[in-house]
Amino acid sequence: MFPLIVKYLLVFTMVSFSGCAYFGMVTKNITVKTSTGFKPSLGKKRLISPENCIAVYGQVQNPDSLMHNLLVVAISHRFGKVEIVDYHQLYKAGYFSLYLPSGQYPVYVFADKNNNGVFENTECAGFYTDSPMLSVNKSKERRLIGPIVLKVSGRKVYNLDMPFSLKAAELEKKVESKYYPAGTIRSLDDQIFSPEIGMLGMYEPVNFLQRAGGYLYALEELDTNKSPVIFVHGFGGTPREFKYMVEKIDRSRYEPLFFYYPSGERLQMVADIMYEIFLSQRVFDMRRRNVIICAHSMGGIVSRAAINRYVMDGKEEFLKAFISFATPYGGNESAASGLNQAPLVIPAWKDIASGSTFISSLYATRLPQEIPFYLFFAYRSPKLLKIGDNSDGTIDLKSQLYSPAQFSANAVFGFDETHTSILSCDEAISQLNQILAGI
Repeated sequence: MFPLIVKYLLVFTMVSFSGCAYFGMVTKNITVKTSTGFKPSLGKKRLISPENCIAVYGQVQNPDSLMHNLLVVAISHRFGKVEIVDYHQLYKAGYFSLYLPSGQYPVYVFADKNNNGVFENTECAGFYTDSPMLSVNKSKERRLIGPIVLKVSGRKVYNLDMPFSLKAAELEKKVESKYYPAGTIRSLDDQIFSPEIGMLGMYEPVNFLQRAGGYLYALEELDTNKSPVIFVHGFGGTPREFKYMVEKIDRSRYEPLFFYYPSGERLQMVADIMYEIFLSQRVFDMRRRNVIICAHSMGGIVSRAAINRYVMDGKEEFLKAFISFATPYGGNESAASGLNQAPLVIPAWKDIASGSTFISSLYATRLPQEIPFYLFFAYRSPKLLKIGDNSDGTIDLKSQLYSPAQFSANAVFGFDETHTSILSCDEAISQLNQILAGI
């Protein structure tokens, strides 16, 4: 009887982590399923089955500095009507991402030329030109397509012979950068790093990027004399959680970068996106720089999977260290219970669950000596009622110190902190700075 009670408490903990948001997701899912009756819709499929979608990413190239407030949109004619399946609004140019079910899509760029706050069929400024349609097909190996390039046609706009109208969201004027896309440079106090947006990434991963923008963020302009430190948040997290830590590292030597992703997504796809942006050289060239990855919680799992691809692809050796804090290397039992008991399963649970194929696959690739791995764990639980194994209040110690991960670490450091307080622990940050100083 007692193990059964523990099991249900674990599920309750998982779904009550942000209970209102979780049950809001359940309600919305039911509403979407019933709102359009039996009418087929790719947009509906996208919302109720995010793990069956493919992430398409690419770049909008815009030579006209006066052409701004752009919209990348994927349209389907599959069911005899014009359907907007997904879109991504940009300030001027830069990277975009779309979540699309399998299918054939014309992809367009619209510009609000008349500044009336509406993207219209008379304002097409560019389109995908590699073929008439972007073919999106789900692969067993990858759920990622890109990078694709969309070119804005100067100041010329086209009139599309189809009904199209979409209200533009209000966009603030974004900080320009010589190297990064406009809007990449932000303060960690920016609204897009709020807990509410982080929760959106958990419960509505397909809509996350419409609010959060891109995957990459920085605090300052690129300085090639500094070593990039890539910070990767965990489940439901945002880059803001690293604010105290970032303030304590030597900013004259290290350049903080942030991977901001929808944490409710399947983790292999998230890891593939991280690899493409930071490690593949197809988006940003990190060669001739000493790159460090610093991850918290589930971000450590995502980072390890991305590093595995980097190792297998045999890229230039610019990654110099991997540092993780309170990471569930052995998976999470609450997620495993949630798969069977929760009314609606968050896709990431399938990968973070103890015993999952994803967790097992992480350790098939060994980390080379050239990438030293430092494992930080926390062991203080703030809970008044302590049930089950020792933990940091969120992740069991046995998962943080999972043997395949622990034995592959160059050093292991434990701290009397909770799952979140370890990120603001001066002793842990002092140890981090010692590691950075030796790279």
